[in-house]
Order: sequence, then C-alpha cells, then structure tokens
Amino acid sequence: MIQETIAEVLGKRQQKVPKLDRVYQGLSELERQLDALQQMANQEVPKDTGHITADISNKINAVQEDLTHLTHSVSNVTKRFSR
Repeated sequence: MIQETIAEVLGKRQQKVPKLDRVYQGLSELERQLDALQQMANQEVPKDTGHITADISNKINAVQEDLTHLTHSVSNVTKRFSR
C-alpha cells in the first residue's frame, strides 16, 4: 500500500516535469528580454528624460532579481520532480 502510494506520487511528479521545463524556458526567455531592455535603458538619452530611464532601469533590476530567484526555484523543483 505504501509503495503504491509512493509510486503514484512520484509518477504524478514526473508527469509535471515537461510543464516545469516549459515554464523554465519561458522564464529564461523573459530574462533575456529583460537584459536587452536593461541595455537599452542604460544607453545615453537626452538629459530631460534621464530620470525616467533611471527609474525604469531600477525597476528592471528589481524584476530581474525576482526573476532570477523564481527561475532558480523552478529549476530546483524540476530537478526534484525528475527523480
């Protein structure tokens, strides 16, 4: 009974691995897009819009940090579920 339950739980977890892989790939793509956006935000801009781009740059950095943590967490869950 216990072995069957364990096998069932492991089977369900392993079925979720492809979905988690797609989530991980999507997060990686989002991270690449944010990097490109960050580079654009750091390019030289007219002085009157400098404060706006600095604000955008700071917000992008915050999102990138959150995304890095989320991507790492998804990767860890995917590895655990793959076992």
